[in-house]
Amino acid sequence: EGMVGRKLASVQCVHDVSPIEKPGACKTLVVGDLHCKMSLVLPRVTDTALSHCCDSIVLLGDLCDDWGVDGRAMVRQLEYAVEWRAKAEALKLQVTVLMGNHDAAYLGLASYGFTSEDVRDEVAALLSDGMDVRMAAVVSGRLATHAGLTGAWAHNAGIEEDTTVEDVAAQLNDLYADRAHWRSLISCGPARHGWGLPGPLWADRRELLCDPFPGLSQIVGHTPIEAAQSYGAESGGNFWFLDTMSLYRSGQPLGDASALVVGSGGTEVVPLFEDWGSAVMDFCER
Repeated sequence: EGMVGRKLASVQCVHDVSPIEKPGACKTLVVGDLHCKMSLVLPRVTDTALSHCCDSIVLLGDLCDDWGVDGRAMVRQLEYAVEWRAKAEALKLQVTVLMGNHDAAYLGLASYGFTSEDVRDEVAALLSDGMDVRMAAVVSGRLATHAGLTGAWAHNAGIEEDTTVEDVAAQLNDLYADRAHWRSLISCGPARHGWGLPGPLWADRRELLCDPFPGLSQIVGHTPIEAAQSYGAESGGNFWFLDTMSLYRSGQPLGDASALVVGSGGTEVVPLFEDWGSAVMDFCER
């Protein structure tokens, strides 16, 4: 923790955001971890994407599992998400869904981590066939993954420095396509009580900022945060953290449900709800 603390001292929290480009340019709405709140959040995602003239949406993973959610409720939420994706694409919104660590267990990458093992096969089909989950995407020159690409993990996986962001994303997606690499993808570092290298499904914010893949800007979820926040690192690159919809065990929201509009000209933090606290508490009580 001492080394982490010293290294984080060199990381700058960036409060300003870049101005977004004029309407008409290509823009993407990037949304953090949903955790079985799809029927609540996704209609707002569509409205926000359209109102900000976005032509694509990226979900950063962890659609599965939440406090007190049983298997059948999770299946219903995923079925809703599959229907929502089809409707969004009918509106000419391209939807990309990334895999989170909670999703990975249901997809077979791990033999642990289930909240509801009895619906594993149904959940896997909805994620793989219905949502077409993948490991990585490129958003206006930035790498989007669930937890982030650390330097040590990338080196171990054979991803060389100075690789273009498009090739990095392609290599990560190729690793998921080959079962022989699944064990590497779920590697978990000490910040999340693991013994391996911090991988793209499990890297904690501290681990990513202390050892980022050099020179690459990234957008991630995974580490709960009160509001969408950007950090810059000495090694280069800018890092957005967007897990703003996670809950405490009590059902109280930890974050503010903000998301990020990203374009070639900049970024803009946008709220998905006027009163997220009331909306999510009402949703959890139903």
